Amino acid sequence: MMACMLGSGSPSQRGWSRGTECSSALSIRVTMSLMMAVRTMPDTALDISSNNPIDWAKAQLDPSVRMVWAKCTEGRSWADPSYIKNKAGITKLPGIRFGAYHYARPDINEPKEEVENFLKHVGPLRVGDRVALDFEKGAKRTPEQMVEWAGRWLDGVLHGLQ
Repeated sequence: MMACMLGSGSPSQRGWSRGTECSSALSIRVTMSLMMAVRTMPDTALDISSNNPIDWAKAQLDPSVRMVWAKCTEGRSWADPSYIKNKAGITKLPGIRFGAYHYARPDINEPKEEVENFLKHVGPLRVGDRVALDFEKGAKRTPEQMVEWAGRWLDGVLHGLQ
């Protein structure tokens, strides 16, 4: 998953960390490295969606839960029917970070179409919330084309959230 953290200030100040901007291919690689590092941390990040519901009572009692990723959209037209409920549920977990993610379909769509779908459904985000691109499929694209596709998606989302 590739992610950007939302922050206050201008788009150039809304980088993942230490001033890196999510819009460049280099920072996408940096972000990918950071996400790999995050996966090795002992804290738990929950991935929730209509196919993977959350038990809020259990999550609230688990001290290792530090982050909740909620699937928002997929491709150019699908929206997770449980996203709004999941996003509202994060208020039941004080101190837990929230992230909304989009499941990319670069095998069949262009980034602009998928950005429009995500922005239509993600709703307002708070400072500190994260957005991520779940980037698993890439039929008929080279690694360089995948990086370029992801960069265009992230740029579109960052500009759309202003």
